[in-house]
Amino acid sequence: MIDALLQEELAARPDQRPRVQRIWEQILDEHAATISYGTVRDYLAGRRPAAMR
Repeated sequence: MIDALLQEELAARPDQRPRVQRIWEQILDEHAATISYGTVRDYLAGRRPAAMR
């Protein structure tokens, strides 16, 4: 789920890319998940470099 949102972020123009806060809010709203902001932040920090290759 987070990887799909990250791919959307990377495909968007840089000025339109959602930040961690937006991705976290989207997960909470659309998937009714109970996940902390820190968990999403840490996950994305590790995934962004790999997803950019």
